Amino acid sequence: MKKFMIIAILPIALLFSSCGGGKGNQIDELWMPVTIDYSKSIDELIAEGFYDYVNSDISISNFTAKDGDDKIDTIIERTAILINFNRRMSSEDIIAQMALRGLRPATARELLKLGARYPKLQREISVIALGSKSPTSGVLALWENAFGSRNANLWHWSDGWSSSYWVLAFRD
Repeated sequence: MKKFMIIAILPIALLFSSCGGGKGNQIDELWMPVTIDYSKSIDELIAEGFYDYVNSDISISNFTAKDGDDKIDTIIERTAILINFNRRMSSEDIIAQMALRGLRPATARELLKLGARYPKLQREISVIALGSKSPTSGVLALWENAFGSRNANLWHWSDGWSSSYWVLAFRD
C-alpha cells in the first residue's frame, strides 16, 4: 500500500517548487494542469467529483455560472497553482499576496474541477478557493476528514487560514 501511495503522489510532487527566504518566509507551490469547462454548473462539477460529502449550500443557487468567471461557455487548459504561505493569514492578505505574484484566486467552479481531476489531492492537502463566496460569505474548501471522506464544504471568509490550507490560484 505504501508503494502505491508513493507512486501515486510522485507526479504531484514533481510539480512541487518552493520559493522565498528562510523559515517563516517560505512559500510552497504546486503547479498542475487542469482543463476547465466554464459552461458547467456547480451541480455538474459536484457530480463529476464524486465527493463523499457536499455541503448543501454548495449549489447553483449560491454559486451562479457568472460568479467570478467571465469565461462562460469556454473550455480552457490551464495551470492550477496551489500556494501554501506556511503561516496564518486572512483572506484579504492572501489575495493581496497573490496579486503581487500576478495571480488571482480561483472560483468555486475551478476548485471543484481540480478536485474532480485530481481526487487524491485533497487526501494530502486541504485546498480553498477565495475567488467566489456564497451569500453567507462561505468559500469552498476541499479536504479529507478523519474518517477518510473527501469533503466539499464551506468555510467562512473571515475565519483566516492556518498554514495547513493551500489556496488555488490562476494567472489570467
